[in-house]
Order: sequence, then C-alpha cells, then structure tokens
Amino acid sequence: MLYSILYDSRIASGQTAEQANKNTLNRLNSLEWNPNSANYGKPNPAYGFGIHGYQFSTDGTSQWENVHISGKTDGMENRDGKYYDWNKALFRTGIFNTNDISVSGATEKTNYYASLNYTQDKSRIIENNFDRINGRVNLTQKIGKYLEFGSNINYAKNKLIGMNDTRNTGTNYLYQTRNLLWQMYWPTDYKTGKEYTARYGSLAYNPLYYNKEWENSSKTSKISAIESLTLKLLPELTLKTIFSYDNTEVKDHIYYSAKHYNGMADNGRVTEVSTSIEKLVSSTTANYNKSFGLHNLSLLAGFEAEKTPQILFVPQVKIFPLHLFIQSLLLVFWMPPHIQKAST
Repeated sequence: MLYSILYDSRIASGQTAEQANKNTLNRLNSLEWNPNSANYGKPNPAYGFGIHGYQFSTDGTSQWENVHISGKTDGMENRDGKYYDWNKALFRTGIFNTNDISVSGATEKTNYYASLNYTQDKSRIIENNFDRINGRVNLTQKIGKYLEFGSNINYAKNKLIGMNDTRNTGTNYLYQTRNLLWQMYWPTDYKTGKEYTARYGSLAYNPLYYNKEWENSSKTSKISAIESLTLKLLPELTLKTIFSYDNTEVKDHIYYSAKHYNGMADNGRVTEVSTSIEKLVSSTTANYNKSFGLHNLSLLAGFEAEKTPQILFVPQVKIFPLHLFIQSLLLVFWMPPHIQKAST
C-alpha cells in the first residue's frame, strides 16, 4: 500500500513508470529519491527503512507490483524476516491493587472510627504508575453531662508518574504501536547494535532510549482536621464551636537531560511547580429550639471567620555543564581578596 501511494505521487508529478518505480524504492530504502538533487541515489537517513536494515525491491515497474522486503547484510544484524515487537516493549499487564483496614468501637461516652487505605495502579503503559495512601480518624467524646468533643482528621497522599497520553504521535505509545509500519522501526542500529537516537523519519523518537533521559511526577498531599466542642446549656439551647484546618499541596516535577530532544537547546532542563493552599475556618453558633404545643420557635445566631492564603512557586532551572559549574565555584572561593572586593 505504501509503495502504491508513493508510486502514484511520482506518476502524478510526470515521471515515467521506470522513474516512479526507482524513486519510490529509493525513498523506501533511505536513498535520495529526488532526481533533481545533487545527492540523488545516495543515502538519506531522513526517511525510509533502509536505515533500519531493510531492502525493498520489485520484479517490475508498475504501480501494483509485489514488494519484496529482505534484510541487509552490511551490519551486525540481518533483520530478514524480523520485525520489532513494540507492544511487548512498551506495554505490560495492568495491575490494580487496593488494601483497606479499619477499626471502630464505642462505649457510653466514646465513639471512634479509624481507617487506612493503600492503592496502587500500574497501567498497561510501562511508564505510568499511580500510588495513593489515605487515612481517617473520627472521634466523639462526652465530657460530663453537657459537653461533647468531636474530632475528624483526614490525610491523603498521591503520586503520579508517567506519560501524558496526548494525540501527538511522538509521545503516545498507543498511536505509535498501531501504525502498521511501526514494527519496522527498531530501538537499535542494525549496523552497530547501539541504541538508535535519531528521529524515526517524521513519526517519533526511540522511546526505549529517551525514556531514560527524562522523568516527571505529580505529588499531591492533603490534610484536613475538624475539631468541635458542643455545650448543651439547656434542653432547648446548644452552643457549638468548630475549628477546621485544610491544607493541600501539589508538587509537579519534570526533567529533561541534555541528551533529550526537549532539553538539548538548554543543555538539560528541570521545571518544578509547587502550589500550596491553606484554609482556616472558625465558627461559633447558638441554636435555640422550643416547642409550645403545635407551635415551634427556632433561633440561630453565630459568626464565622475564614482565612485562605495561596502560594504558587514555579521555578525553571537550566542545567549548566559540570566544568562551568566547577569554574564558578573556583572563582568564588579562590579569587584573590582584592579582586573579590573590586568585583563587588
């Protein structure tokens, strides 16, 4: 199919059947296919499958020729009849695991409940992992006849690492592996056996190599506490004071090494984003309820105060070469005193 499409475009440009056949095979074999180029017929690693150890040929010159694919013999590996299994390399059996434990009990004056949960999700994509741990403690305690204390504390922490599964072919493993030609791209160079670092034509880069040259994570921690005191002055009159605290912190991290195509221009790059939201609420209410036969009287009065500061921190750091970093340290610590004074 690919041969037919490329061939048809050559015919549409006015080439003869022989020219269309030759130029189409040149493109598939990673050779310069443009007859107007000074490098016509010479190796061109920008496209084709010759760079991955395959040789394409046909018996004739028509558009519907059967295409023979064989392995080249000028490298360390002959890939004749071999194709790379990217599904096996990039995917795995997904595992979801959750564990719960809880304890509860009560007496005439005390009521309590505590729970702990751990969840782990390893998705089918090898780079994606999610972990979550959360716990809760609830307690109510009667103090004497009229006073009751209540406490509710919650804590949760999440960690997510892995890919952003966008529709970009270069970063979406599912899109890549569903491409019918993807199995002809290899993570190693057939000539040298070393990892392949160049771009696969216009499709993507070798994910097995570049997965080692970047990392990212998103961590979220949340803690909340609600403390209350309830005073029953009269059967009809209740005073209640509540203090609540809520803190949520999100930390996002992404790193590209100097070898990664997203970090080459900056010699490596690290971006840290931290957001912290804290909420404090204090409220006091008085509630009066009285019944007079079929008539009810209800009164509610109180006040509430709230404070919600938010902190956002977004630094981006470029990684300097080690030798420049050492030179900077030497200038700071071993610079003669008179030069230090002059420079300041």
